[in-house]
Amino acid sequence: MDPVSSAPQGSSASLCLRDVVKTYGADADEVKALRGVSLDIVRNEYVAIMGPSGSGKSTLMNVIGCLDVPTSGTYFLEGQPVAEMSEYQLAEIRNRRIEGIAAGLPMGAVLLSPRVAKHVAQGDLGTTFGGGPMACALIEAVVDIIETEGLLANVRERSLQLRETCVVGPVVSVQGAGLLAGLRTSRPAKEVQRELLERDILTGTSADPYVVRVLAPYVIEERHIAQLRDALASLPA
Repeated sequence: MDPVSSAPQGSSASLCLRDVVKTYGADADEVKALRGVSLDIVRNEYVAIMGPSGSGKSTLMNVIGCLDVPTSGTYFLEGQPVAEMSEYQLAEIRNRRIEGIAAGLPMGAVLLSPRVAKHVAQGDLGTTFGGGPMACALIEAVVDIIETEGLLANVRERSLQLRETCVVGPVVSVQGAGLLAGLRTSRPAKEVQRELLERDILTGTSADPYVVRVLAPYVIEERHIAQLRDALASLPA
């Protein structure tokens, strides 16, 4: 069997990298940004990629996000070899299935209360690219809260509720994973977005003119999905 065409035996990971190498330049100018990276990430798992400047974090994220291809090694997404995907399939993945969270600072910022913020000046956070200790500590605190307060379980429950109850009114299907969800509509998304805003529900749009993006936080409650369902049901199909 062609080793590129099937995921490693025994791996249940949604995202699987094996011996990934990324090299830039050639001969004397050759730089190995990645040196044989192997990584498994299962669905609903949170992973933070951290390291000093120049360690290959951005290169790895570009490979994972299907923005770049490895020089050698294999990358499987949901069991499918990324190297064999068409440009159209890769575009679909980038738009709907994989989303990175910048360099960590946006996550950390949500934890800064006014009491803490008044003691933090511009530039004090440093950068995760340079291993800024405050930014990295804030990221770890966010991940800790996500795990200890059961937010991933809430995401799974509300995601299921969204998919089971919100295909009503102008919505013909729900796409995406978890709360990174898009409502495919029978009418232009901007029309539906405007009508939802009139009912005090904030949504977004995407490059697809018939997809309304659900802008849901991890702490969204059952009643909020019910409110969205009722609002959608009141709209013309």
